[in-house]
Amino acid sequence: MLRIVRLTVRVHGAPHALPPRAPHMLLANHVSWLDVFVLRAHVECRFVAKSEIRRWPLVGWMVSRQGTVFVQRARKRDTARVNESVEVALASGEAVVVFPEGTTTDGTEVKPFHASLLQPLVHAHGWAVPVGLRYVCEDGSRDPAPAYVAERSLWDTTLLITARPALEAELFFGEPVHAVGRHRRDLAEVTAASVASCLGLPSPARRQPS
Repeated sequence: MLRIVRLTVRVHGAPHALPPRAPHMLLANHVSWLDVFVLRAHVECRFVAKSEIRRWPLVGWMVSRQGTVFVQRARKRDTARVNESVEVALASGEAVVVFPEGTTTDGTEVKPFHASLLQPLVHAHGWAVPVGLRYVCEDGSRDPAPAYVAERSLWDTTLLITARPALEAELFFGEPVHAVGRHRRDLAEVTAASVASCLGLPSPARRQPS
């Protein structure tokens, strides 16, 4: 997919060494449907994503092939099912990627992280790895084309992406945060601040308890 859209990735830092088979989740900000492919090209992992993506042409099929756990956001009780699947993946040594903002942004901000999907990491006494992601132009300024924001359809964003002669993404890996002794809300707040710092953006306001 990255070759098709002519996208190159600059990586800052690297996934930090963790104890062998240590349960860990990568918590990333979310800008575009390309985010999944940028991360998957550099980290062996599974994703947690909204169920609507499964129905997207081509992209949905490719994301499903990654072993993605899909969340039905309209059903509050679905979180328990998803958390159970994530716990199984963490226990088997798989890395799990979550986009805890619960939505995409245009890349100018990091929204507060939802804490509910971090409970499996707390139960597993695992590690949260903050990950910052952005798309940039040749001069280093923000590239708005890949952003899959509310006013754009999937088709609109795809047209903007494919119209570019080339794309560039930057991927930042922050310092892992051990979940031991932390409440999921504290873990969400600390990692959101770390992602914002990696991207040179203000820390998000605290989210109401979840």
